[in-house]
Amino acid sequence: MKISRTMVRLVAVVTAIAIAIVVVQRLVPSRAPGGPATAPDRRATGAEGVLLPEVQGIAAWINSQPLTVAALRGKVVLVDFWTYSCVNCLRTLPYLKEWHAKYASRGLVILGVHTPEFHFEKDAANVRAAVAKHGVTWPVALDNDYATWEAYGNRYWPHKYLGDSRGVRRYDHIGEGAYSETERWIRQLLTEAGGDVSDIPTGARDVEEADGGPITRELYAGSAWVFGFYIGNPAPDRQGSIGAYTDSGERRNGKLYLQGRWEQSEEYVRLDGTRPDAAAYVAIGYRASGVNVVARAEAPSPLLV
Repeated sequence: MKISRTMVRLVAVVTAIAIAIVVVQRLVPSRAPGGPATAPDRRATGAEGVLLPEVQGIAAWINSQPLTVAALRGKVVLVDFWTYSCVNCLRTLPYLKEWHAKYASRGLVILGVHTPEFHFEKDAANVRAAVAKHGVTWPVALDNDYATWEAYGNRYWPHKYLGDSRGVRRYDHIGEGAYSETERWIRQLLTEAGGDVSDIPTGARDVEEADGGPITRELYAGSAWVFGFYIGNPAPDRQGSIGAYTDSGERRNGKLYLQGRWEQSEEYVRLDGTRPDAAAYVAIGYRASGVNVVARAEAPSPLLV
């Protein structure tokens, strides 16, 4: 699928709604600014003692009783760091589902480590709802305090680590893509463990990367990300965290434009509740096949997109 080469305008008219993040659906990976990367074969480099770190500091488990990497020796383990508001993570789920269906009975264990990007993603009920919505049936560990994230030295969503039946880390991949390569590694490690997957056809196909110029990346409305750099029209009249924004109609790729009075916190912007304004909106010019918006209404409110 190709994206449009033209700039498309999206305007959301909102009342009493908190906009946390605008995530632009792209056809190329990933949240990692450097793009996909893979680690060398640890066994090939002689580093056979480099083991998958243990999961730790888990707040809750979904789809499983508590697990440990050590207890999974004898299995091929795919550790997947994700979070449910991450569209890049969500686009990897069909491939994970396919691998789980094909290889779980042959010795593959997928272990999802849900490390929240936003505070609301720490809520176990929210994660359970997302797991059910997206059909995730493998174990998911809620890494709310980033203990497992730090143990792995991870910095990206999504990030997959693959360990062999001895627990040795053999491969990792940052971002989307490389699905064919990842499946080849799964099959190789299952075969090394004494399994036979010759009767199972490979199925993963990499998403064709889009061409035609720069594609809009993820945009964050909160001040914690690059000091609010993603707001294209900073408010000249600010009173603390609240500013009066005027949209001039300019649309630069990779920017959000606000109209009306908005309060900016570290994670989101929301309308100034002391001065309701039905004419307030957020606008974005984007280059992509679609847009994913994370937003929450503090009260029943109309939303026009």
